[in-house]
Parts: sequence; C-alpha cells; structure tokens
Amino acid sequence: MNISSLWLTPPDISIVLTGLTFEEVLVKLDIHTFIDRLFPFAWPDQTQTQQALVQTGICTTTESSLLSITAAGALMLARDLAIFPRLYHAAPQVIRYAGADRLNVADRTTFSQGFLLALPRLVDHLTAILPRARSAQSTPTSFAPAVPTDAIRELAANTLIHQDLTARDAHPTIELFPDRIELTNPGPLPMEALRIADATPLPRNPQLSQLAKQLNLTGTTHDAGWINVIDALDQAKLPAPSIESIGTTTRAALYLPLPYREQSPEARRRACYWHACAQYQHGSSATNASIRERFDLPATSAAQVSRLLRDCVTAGILRPARARSSKRNTSYLPYWA
Repeated sequence: MNISSLWLTPPDISIVLTGLTFEEVLVKLDIHTFIDRLFPFAWPDQTQTQQALVQTGICTTTESSLLSITAAGALMLARDLAIFPRLYHAAPQVIRYAGADRLNVADRTTFSQGFLLALPRLVDHLTAILPRARSAQSTPTSFAPAVPTDAIRELAANTLIHQDLTARDAHPTIELFPDRIELTNPGPLPMEALRIADATPLPRNPQLSQLAKQLNLTGTTHDAGWINVIDALDQAKLPAPSIESIGTTTRAALYLPLPYREQSPEARRRACYWHACAQYQHGSSATNASIRERFDLPATSAAQVSRLLRDCVTAGILRPARARSSKRNTSYLPYWA
C-alpha cells in the first residue's frame, strides 16, 4: 500500500491510498453506513458493494484489480482520517470559549471521522453545549437549543464540503462564543457574499459535493442550503446570519437570541435582505407585514419597519417591487432580482 504524495489532480478525486483488497477497504472506511444510505431496503453482496464504491467515486480500481480510495471517499467515510495523513487537516474542530474573545478556551474537540459519520456527532455536540431557549417551535414548558439544529447542520456541512483541501495548515473550525457560533473554512467564497442565496453553485470540490448529495449528508431533500438556514432562523425569530470572505478563508456566523431593540442597524438590515432573498426564492416578496412577523413585532411597529425598509433601499440591498397606494403594502425584492 502506498500513500499518494502529490495532488496532481483536483484534491477531492486524488488517490490517497492504493493497492487495497476489498477487505482492507472495509477496515479503512465505514462501508456499513455507505450501504445504509444507498441501499436502505436490501443489503447488497460484495460485488454489488464494490461496484457502488467505484460508481460513486469513493474508490477506483487498479490494473491488478485491487482498489484505491479517493480523497472524496476517505473524507466522507473514513473510520479515522488519521489513517490518511494528507487529509487529517480537513477534520473539523469545535472550540468553545469562556468569553467573547479567543483568549480563554473552555474546550476543544476534533471530529476525525469521515464527514458522513462526523457531522451528526458534531451537531449533537454543539446542541448539547449551546444555551437553551424557548423558541418559536417550542412548547411553553420545553426549551430547545438557542440556535436551530437545521441551521447548524447546513452551515457545518458547507464548512466541511467547501473547504480548500490544498490548505493543509488549517482545520475547518466551529467556534462557540457566548453570543454566536462562527464557522470558518480554508478558501474564500467563489462569489460575492450577498449573492450566495441565488448564485449558481460553484463547488470547490465537485466530487465531494456530488458524493455529499448522493449520500444525503445533511438529510435535506433539496439543494438550497443557505435558504434553508434563512428559513430556520426566520421561523425562530433569531438574528440573521452573516457570511464573508476574510483573506483566504470563509467565515459564517449564527447568532444567539437577541431582542430587536438590541440589534444593530446593520444586523436589522441584514435580516431584511436575507428575508427578501428567501421570499424571492419561494416565489414571493418581503413586505412590511412579513418583516414585522420575521422580527416578532406588533402591528404598531409598522412605521418603524417602514423606516427600516427605506434604509435598506437607500443602502442598495432592496428595491421596491412595485408602487402601491401605501408604503406599508409595498413589496420588496433583493437588489439583484
């Protein structure tokens, strides 16, 4: 067996381990989880399983009829990424801080299994250490994690799948502060941050992205990750997320509950913009009423929301869809729509 030492092809389809028998692949990869996702109703035999591994790009065959494991296959199904030295840097770390800055680390956990195995454990870990809050979906006597699990899962999956695999000096990190969760991966955004809701996907790791869809990494039935996040946060009446390129990295943030009156003007405008993007993708538009509902504001706040929407238009992030007799009945679209 030889470890590949060069990225001569795109990182996610490069061979990371070669010259393996089927039984040796079983030791390296969690094939049972793979089979459960692809064959939920019938357990395949060895020949069918090996064919599926090759067809999905998890493995390739050698001239001597042995198997090679691709980077995408290892990243998705590795029992332990430490087996693949060139890939261990892709394992996510969750870091919890005792304060609002990075000076005092309370704990740090690395999830070294393949993403299909690590993501559920990572999400469970985060939701266990998050503060609890009564959310819009909770019953009066129950409490849920302060940030919706669906939003955490979507952004965590994006952080893993879209990281720059050639940046071997940094792990993707998920950092928990008292007021927010920051998710950072190597590699900048391939588009303007404000266009992430509508831009044509440009996956940095096409084979890994395709495999994540085939194996249903996030458990969703459609490919609308950022809109899923917006919908979950809108329903929970939480501050809107943020996302930006910082040098050679991408950083997204989810924010813990904060009353409207305590949110900054920029955070309020950001919530209006992402709400309008989600409404547009759903075939609708933002209105004074929908913004009030999004912020959980009463009808008496209509004038305040009108001023906020006017600020969004002035900032160039929203535009009126059509003029109506009352500004309160005006529909708003993202600036690009």
